[in-house]
Amino acid sequence: MTQNQFWWATVHGHDHACMIEEIAARVVALETMVAGG
Repeated sequence: MTQNQFWWATVHGHDHACMIEEIAARVVALETMVAGG
């Protein structure tokens, strides 16, 4: 699988929304950890 095919599958695949939610959850967790000091 080439990088372009991976990108296409990532953008147009049915798991795209789940991936965004996972990234958002990690960002929130990181911000919480930083804020908690």
